Amino acid sequence: IVVLYDGMHHAREPIGAEICMKLIIHLLENYGSDPQVDFWVDESEIFILPMINPEGWKYITDEGLEYPFWRKNKRDNDGSGSFSPLIDGVDLNRNYASAWELGDPDTSSEVYRGPEPFSESEIQAKKQLVLEQKPVMGITYHSFGEVVIYSNSVGGVYFPDNQHIAQVGAQIASNISTVAGGNYYSGFFGLEAGLSNYWMYVEAGCFEYCIETGTDFIPPFDLADQVSTANLPGALFLLDRVRGPGITGIITDSSSGEPLSATYKVLELYDPVITARTSEAIHGRYFRPLLPGSYTLEFSKEGYYSRVIEDVEVTDGNY
Repeated sequence: IVVLYDGMHHAREPIGAEICMKLIIHLLENYGSDPQVDFWVDESEIFILPMINPEGWKYITDEGLEYPFWRKNKRDNDGSGSFSPLIDGVDLNRNYASAWELGDPDTSSEVYRGPEPFSESEIQAKKQLVLEQKPVMGITYHSFGEVVIYSNSVGGVYFPDNQHIAQVGAQIASNISTVAGGNYYSGFFGLEAGLSNYWMYVEAGCFEYCIETGTDFIPPFDLADQVSTANLPGALFLLDRVRGPGITGIITDSSSGEPLSATYKVLELYDPVITARTSEAIHGRYFRPLLPGSYTLEFSKEGYYSRVIEDVEVTDGNY
């Protein structure tokens, strides 16, 4: 089962990288001595991308933090061969394909969407990883606001998994302490235009949560350490929560037993606007988070007869 964490779509938000590194260090230092960490590492595939936008961060640090509010990467929008912060750069979290056309086409805007969906190599890399590995849940770290944000609708219509997505978001938030000593809150984000967590659900079938961490873009060191430490329990909670409730299985050719990459649908939660979910190709394995209940599953692949399985019961607990 695959879980994905990433940070720093935006150059001015290095706290995301700090949280990712905090998670990496925790898993490495406790593996072999903490049975819970051993279980997570041995029974999951955990991908952690601390810095999506390295060239944007390099620009900020090269300038000695003289201009610490740079958000985008360093695409040469005007083709001049030199970098101009007034014209250049793409907001990497507006470059995903889902609802990209709703984004800002003005190259001088700090939320410029890019010349086309997935035009940026940084986002192409994440796309390739996601489509190959098929993460079930994930977190993308941003700053600031102390809120866990999720997408919940497409074209004004709620996602089929809206209730489940909201429940997990609230649980993550309850595991993260604010700077003042309370807890993060959670809520949906109505903006669709080219955002990671919107694309991750609509196209890739992943429950991804955008966590706006802390109270500043670039907090001082002591506060940054406090914020990253406070976010660790939320990250670790997801390693448990991703394990269920839900369904899992392996799709194979009934004659040869060979694994198949095939389409599977939960008919009670099917929406044709959302890209059909498929099992991964190497083993034919799929994971589908579901709330407890009774479901009807349909499996299909070109060249094969479709199969429907009714009354699949999902209970609290693991897959």
